[in-house]
Amino acid sequence: MNKLLCVADIAKALGASEQTVCRMMARGDIPAVKIGRRWYISEARFDEFLEVGSNDNNRR
Repeated sequence: MNKLLCVADIAKALGASEQTVCRMMARGDIPAVKIGRRWYISEARFDEFLEVGSNDNNRR
């Protein structure tokens, strides 16, 4: 089973504030799910998100 990452984990990995990460998740920029009042993303999905993002940056 995949590990779930919370907002704090994502913020630390991206070097962003937790508030910024929450906004990105709410807008759909980061593909996360809300369970109760908290946002989560699977570790595998976050890795995909990072890979796609880095590929997009290489095309510019």
